[in-house]
Amino acid sequence: MKVKNGGLGFRPLADRFLALNSLNNTMTLAIDHKDEKNVVTKGLWNSLSGVLGVGSFDFANSTTRNVAFHSSGTSFGNDHATLITRVQDRYAASQTALQKIPDPTCFLAVPAAGFGFEIQKLHRKAQDIFREMDYESLLNNAKQLAKDEQRSLAFLATHDSPFANSFPVASHPSSNFDNREFETALARKLGLPLKILIPHIGTRVRSNGNSHVTLVDPYGNGVASAPGVSGDHARRLHDRIVNNLVILAKAARVPTKGGHGGSCKDTFNKCLNVGEYVDEVSARLLQGIIPDMVIDARDCVAGPFSTPNCLVGRQTLVEHKTLASLLMSVKSRAKKVHTDIKNRAEELDLRHPGSTFTLELNSYGPYHVLVTGPFGNLSSDFTSLVDFIARELAMQTMELRNINPALALAVHRRALVRRIGLLTSRGWAQHIVDRWRDAVSNRPAAPHTTDIDLAADEFLSDNPHRGGYHGMHVPGA
Repeated sequence: MKVKNGGLGFRPLADRFLALNSLNNTMTLAIDHKDEKNVVTKGLWNSLSGVLGVGSFDFANSTTRNVAFHSSGTSFGNDHATLITRVQDRYAASQTALQKIPDPTCFLAVPAAGFGFEIQKLHRKAQDIFREMDYESLLNNAKQLAKDEQRSLAFLATHDSPFANSFPVASHPSSNFDNREFETALARKLGLPLKILIPHIGTRVRSNGNSHVTLVDPYGNGVASAPGVSGDHARRLHDRIVNNLVILAKAARVPTKGGHGGSCKDTFNKCLNVGEYVDEVSARLLQGIIPDMVIDARDCVAGPFSTPNCLVGRQTLVEHKTLASLLMSVKSRAKKVHTDIKNRAEELDLRHPGSTFTLELNSYGPYHVLVTGPFGNLSSDFTSLVDFIARELAMQTMELRNINPALALAVHRRALVRRIGLLTSRGWAQHIVDRWRDAVSNRPAAPHTTDIDLAADEFLSDNPHRGGYHGMHVPGA
């Protein structure tokens, strides 16, 4: 199945139609043929006219173009007829499985005698149709994916996400998974048991105090979400993602605060009277509305792009949340964050008469909530953030090159989607690997990296060089 639909993009040789594609391309070139205006195109091997049939590939004979070849008795003619039957049978079977009637206008449904007329790149077009039908069939049967709930959860969470379906083919530092990270990320994507957890299934995830008891399951769900685990892994995952988003925004020359690029703690400072006492409850409420990032796009312009972007022309508060639970979708989590922030601001105003928390919050417009789900599935606000950064980069590119705005935007957007997708997928893999090391295995816990170290290298996990790969050298490929 295609990568964009949640597959790995690999096509088994048995499912390909390369010979049919080659014959379809070469037969027409072999002998003289006339187009619809009776203009003759000279053939390269007119000696094959006895096999292919004189005039078989003329425009006027489009519905009988293969008759002479199939009745020639040659092995190529027989193979061509067999391959057409095979591809048509697969098309009919797939349509039947989807409870659809085969489309008579589709080139795959054309009778064998006229099959392949004026079809360029036959193999690619056939594969596009088949893989789209495979994808549709998988969606219809997602709950029975190998009778495995985990595979169903992983597929349904990521099948339509360009972020989660990014594949590490670029040699950017965020793409350099080590072997353990790559195995973990790939198993999570496919809903398969994690190799490092198999020996520990059913054991307790070590935690502090009276934290809820969590057992190790084959898929890493419990390890990823267990409360009270030493090591501050959840915060480190959160901060890695925020730091990288700030770096990306600043690289586009957009004034941005957050992460290691400046604190956002002063965002609501002016909402309280100077010197007013803040008790523990109010301090907790205030902490709950402080954003992770502030993007100042007041001086940014819409640019020569067809659709508007909600971040252009205003300041935006950005909150990032990681979601390890399988019981809530990223959409529901983002909605809850919006509600919680609004309620906290209103409660602060009630606790401190004369304060302006709600007014200040509304002055920024809607909070931008970024939620990173357990399978690298991201909330919709990631898309608008990526589009905004890509626009700024595209306009900088257009200052230096004569390039179509839509093309420049698409190039930068695709690069950002891949980078953020790999960042989050690798981040979750590292989160699980680190928790396995610190709270599951018998290995001694590693010294935890400081914030300063994370700023220099956000992706330290065990030894990032051991088993690493670069470019197209993917482990196990």
